[in-house]
Amino acid sequence: MVEDRFEGFVGLIAAIEKEIQRIKTAELARFGLRAGDLMCVYNLDKHPEGLTSAELARLAGIDRAAVSRVVSRLTTDGFVEVGEAPAGSSGARYR
Repeated sequence: MVEDRFEGFVGLIAAIEKEIQRIKTAELARFGLRAGDLMCVYNLDKHPEGLTSAELARLAGIDRAAVSRVVSRLTTDGFVEVGEAPAGSSGARYR
């Protein structure tokens, strides 16, 4: 009995998560964005001082190569700007 309820609960949670992903993908597509794009924009918005690619990769949960591709596309589309690193540090900071 308890096992059946647990299995049903887990199945419902999985179905809800799948539906949320479907809605998220559809809504992002309206703006020409993807899930990785959203996480980068979200984290950049939370850090107006800007983030390096390594910081952004860690916070967005994607690898640095993906950050490079995402930031390049988002810069072209006007969602992100590339700034210079503060004195004493290397690399660009994205805003």
